[in-house]
Amino acid sequence: MVKPVTYEAGGFTHLAYLARPAGNAPAPGLIVIHENKGLQPHIQDIARRLAKAGYIAMAPDLVSNIGGTQQYIDTAQISSSLAQTSGDEHITHLKAALAVLKMQPGVRKLGAVGFCFGGG
Repeated sequence: MVKPVTYEAGGFTHLAYLARPAGNAPAPGLIVIHENKGLQPHIQDIARRLAKAGYIAMAPDLVSNIGGTQQYIDTAQISSSLAQTSGDEHITHLKAALAVLKMQPGVRKLGAVGFCFGGG
C-alpha cells in the first residue's frame, strides 16, 4: 500500500510518501531522505521497493515549508531552498517524520537511508 501522508509540525503541514508491505505483519520502519531535488518519483519508487522488501518506508518532503516538491518544475529552486534551510531545521523536520513513522501500525524498529543530499 502506498499513500501520501500529511502531518503538522513546526508550524506548517509536512508532506510525505508512505509505502507499506502487503499484510499486517510487524516490520522495520525506514525514513527515506531524498536528494537535493526534493521528493521526486525516483525516491517514491525507492520507498515502494523497500516496502516490497518488507519495510514500512516513509519519504518526507523536506521542502514542505515552501509548498512541497510538486509545486516546482525547476529543481534548482528546490535545491536552493534546501541549501538555505539550516541543518538544525532539517533535523527538526526529520525528527517529526520519524515520530509519525514510529506511530504507524506495525513499526517495530527504526532506521534511515539517504541519497545525495539525504546521505549527508
